Amino acid sequence: MNRKISVGMAVSIVILAMTVTFSITMLVAMRLFDSTVSSVKEKESMYNKIAEVDRYVRSNDYYPIDETTLYDRLTAGYLLGTGDKYARYFSATAYTELMNTQNGTLIGIGVELAVDQSGYAKVIKVYDESPAKEAGIQVGNYITAVDGTDVKSMSSVDAIQTRLRGESGTTVNVTWLDSEAAEHTADLTHSGYSSTTVDYQMVQGNVGYIRIRQFDSTTPASWITPSAA
Repeated sequence: MNRKISVGMAVSIVILAMTVTFSITMLVAMRLFDSTVSSVKEKESMYNKIAEVDRYVRSNDYYPIDETTLYDRLTAGYLLGTGDKYARYFSATAYTELMNTQNGTLIGIGVELAVDQSGYAKVIKVYDESPAKEAGIQVGNYITAVDGTDVKSMSSVDAIQTRLRGESGTTVNVTWLDSEAAEHTADLTHSGYSSTTVDYQMVQGNVGYIRIRQFDSTTPASWITPSAA
């Protein structure tokens, strides 16, 4: 048996549906508005705090501020402040270096370093076909200065490596001591070289030692044909 509803009932149902929809929409909109206002107020507070510090520093500074470095450090500080230990900010230059490292192609002189008790940078690896190799730098040598600056004044191995890197075709002046403590100085031209992540050596008879220093896109190929340590 078919049942029909009156026009009035149909209109009432439509109006009820519209009322419910409108109510839900208003509720969601109000919550979004409250959330947005709260977010805007928090951001305003954050920006005001930064602006206050900026005004104070600029009115009392005694040296010029590198704006690019300032903005990069502000951005890096923001990510650090999120509490996410995996979040990192890279400048364009730092990101390029990261990609070159992961791809196994670097722009530098081609050495790996470690700072020992002497305070100087001990060469622990020299890459083949690198500027350092061509200049005669060997494993066990000590880099003592970069562009005339004593490496003891540099804060870490990373800081020294950063000073040794540069754009392809540019030069860096390097001073080092060889195995007989004789001092050498040369201008090395930055150029690309292929890094390896897998080293090996024969330790006893037929016993071999393989060391994976890090994982990147070159590691599988290096594993098949590792380089001598």
